[in-house]
Amino acid sequence: AFSWLAGNGGLLGYLRDREAGDFSVYHAKEMLRLIAEIPEVEDIDIVAHSRGTSVTTQALREMIIFNRGRGLAPKTAMKTGTLILAAPDLDTGLVRQRLVSERFSEAFEQVNIYVNPDDVALRLSSFISKYPRIGTAEKEDFRPGELESLRKQGLIHFIRVEGAGGADSHSYFRNNPAVLSDIVLALRTRAFPGGTLRPLEPDPDTIWRLHPDNPLERLPDLEV
Repeated sequence: AFSWLAGNGGLLGYLRDREAGDFSVYHAKEMLRLIAEIPEVEDIDIVAHSRGTSVTTQALREMIIFNRGRGLAPKTAMKTGTLILAAPDLDTGLVRQRLVSERFSEAFEQVNIYVNPDDVALRLSSFISKYPRIGTAEKEDFRPGELESLRKQGLIHFIRVEGAGGADSHSYFRNNPAVLSDIVLALRTRAFPGGTLRPLEPDPDTIWRLHPDNPLERLPDLEV
């Protein structure tokens, strides 16, 4: 677990969290680098939440650029496996730039991005920043065919969380059994959404739909 100085209350506290996150990027890089240097470590799976997704993706982006500059394949050098971004407090345009133009996803086996259009905290973040957040993304935020292209070429999966409102609208990654189930399955089985191991359904807009009644208990053969 990587922790950083966040959790300040109120509007000014949120701004302090953003500054603390920028300060923490270097330390996140050092942690990931040290873990990757351990010979016994084969794969590093990463789960990040909210503003932590900014710290994580900034650190990873800089590491990817560094390793490409050394002539190394980032995934091999960093030992990165699956990346999970839950309720990401990231600018939608910035994410699009990194995923497409900078080929960020090439460093991972797959990238799972959980979104909730009813996320109250991210609505507030969008109001403060004046830019939409990827954690509340809907099909209208993408160009026609863009989501399908990201899924096929970049192994990037957008997963819409349903039934997560009110107090759980932003903390669903640890409170919602369906989300916890899918995260466990993604990490344990390495499966993509939509198969028998991860029974999600695609909407016509190719965003995967995660039903709130999809508990882990339906898969008795999987060790928890």
